[in-house]
Amino acid sequence: MKKIWKKKGEDLLMAQSFIYKETAVNQWIWTEENQEPEKLYARATIENIKEALKEHENVTVVSAQWEPVHDDWKEVFRVVLSEEGYGAHPATIQVFCPLDWNGRFLACTGGGIRTHHIYEILGRENRIVMPFNAVANGFAAANTDGGVPGDVFCFGLDEETKKIDYELILNLAYRSTHSMAVIAKKVIEAVYGEKPAYSYMQGASGGGRQTLTEAQLYPEDFDGFWAVDPAINWNEMIVSDTWGMLVMNQEEHVVAPGKMEVFRREAIRQNGGRYDFIETSEPLVFDPASCVGMESADGCITEEDARVMKLIFDGPETRDGHAIWYGFRPGTHFWSSGAIGEQGGGCNIRSLADGSYQPIMNSMFESIVDAWVMRDMQYDWSKVDYRGLEEFYKEAVRVTGCLECNNPDLYQAEQSGAKILLTHAVNDDTIPSDGTIDYYKRVVAYMGQESGVQKFLRLFMTPGGGHTDITSPGLNLTTSIGMTALMKWVEEGEAPELLDGVQYDFEQKAPLLTGKVSLYSLDNPGRCVEVAETSAYAKRDAYDAAQRKDELFMLKKEKTDRYYGKTEE
Repeated sequence: MKKIWKKKGEDLLMAQSFIYKETAVNQWIWTEENQEPEKLYARATIENIKEALKEHENVTVVSAQWEPVHDDWKEVFRVVLSEEGYGAHPATIQVFCPLDWNGRFLACTGGGIRTHHIYEILGRENRIVMPFNAVANGFAAANTDGGVPGDVFCFGLDEETKKIDYELILNLAYRSTHSMAVIAKKVIEAVYGEKPAYSYMQGASGGGRQTLTEAQLYPEDFDGFWAVDPAINWNEMIVSDTWGMLVMNQEEHVVAPGKMEVFRREAIRQNGGRYDFIETSEPLVFDPASCVGMESADGCITEEDARVMKLIFDGPETRDGHAIWYGFRPGTHFWSSGAIGEQGGGCNIRSLADGSYQPIMNSMFESIVDAWVMRDMQYDWSKVDYRGLEEFYKEAVRVTGCLECNNPDLYQAEQSGAKILLTHAVNDDTIPSDGTIDYYKRVVAYMGQESGVQKFLRLFMTPGGGHTDITSPGLNLTTSIGMTALMKWVEEGEAPELLDGVQYDFEQKAPLLTGKVSLYSLDNPGRCVEVAETSAYAKRDAYDAAQRKDELFMLKKEKTDRYYGKTEE
């Protein structure tokens, strides 16, 4: 049993006793039962919350009540707040205080262009902390909708005037997240009678962008940050996700999905992959021309197929040949299988009735850029040429540059004492992983020696994987693995050198592969070691990981957040 003490100002606080005990992919802490619940019941009142927030005149307590016992937790005191912010967009902040508290605060984020998540499933099949599993681990938790109600994935454009609501974009960028952190801590102190001993923030994808932005701008808000597969380079990411479609349209040659799969598998085979992924984050050597003449489910691969695939792998560039950003790595299943949008991923292929294929844009990214950059919700992306993409990129940087979190100046974070765990799946199918490596290299170049940077920032590139999920081929980090590593680094000074990784099968409720992922450094890019098959691996039938992911999502989609994300009537 651990009793962790931490000095904060003049107060000596004791965190609730707990044990690190991983019992599920998102359950890593067992917290002792509250022996004096009556005292907590007495403090958990609307009057107490209002008194704690009296200096925040723009915050109204909508409700504060104990929620009934749930499948995932015991009793939780849920506080719903309305914060009047910028541009007349009230944000809903929710704070969750479990009866059995581990003495810590864990802030939850969103994804895409949302500052909080809608569906509970994202906290189970993905490495994303949601309020329900934060409180199940004994954390007080919080999130905010950033002033964007409902479950829309496109907002901020007045289609009549063509004006953009920049206040909402700035809320998404950084304002709402910081405000949530400040307000939630006051609520937590009011409920428990003491401040959190440690505060953490975790997020993936767009939530990873939120997390890293907070670490750059307000590092004093939290003791530890974990940014997973983060959208660090926001506008460059969108250009990369548009590139495959653009190349096929401009070159007037569509590479069929069956052929793309052959290129993927050959890249893995030629680089020594044993389990449908490449076991290192080092740069690959792969020439698509080596696949010419091979058979696929969509026919024999031609020289034109190889030429177009090379353009796609090389990544987006200007008309005069200068690189704009990175492409998706060979070996990545980046077509029609991403985690976000009806058609996700970096190059989406639609099957037509006549048996042909049509490249289309990622549906979520399309709605974002249609609204914020093109200001035309009916914009026809099939007509965009290379010059048009270049001009689009320049405009996107001008309009939504605030969503970038690629500032290499982490001096404030270093001085605050906070720890930043940065992780990215090499074969992320939505955000090119080389962008995260690029950011790390720029941080080292700006801050000085890598040994100094690694005292507060550590990067792990997990071989294989997909976008935020733990079922794709590769050694994936579960929520339990990452949060345990971050907490031990923050609270015990145990900086992670190796992290456990798994490929998980939810049908068998067991890992298929296990191994360890090494710390990334400039001289020694990360790789996995001790990769081993489990008994579940032998039992598993062949399956398409991306299809399974979609099936799991649709199966549980009806299970929306009863406990977060909606303001009470």
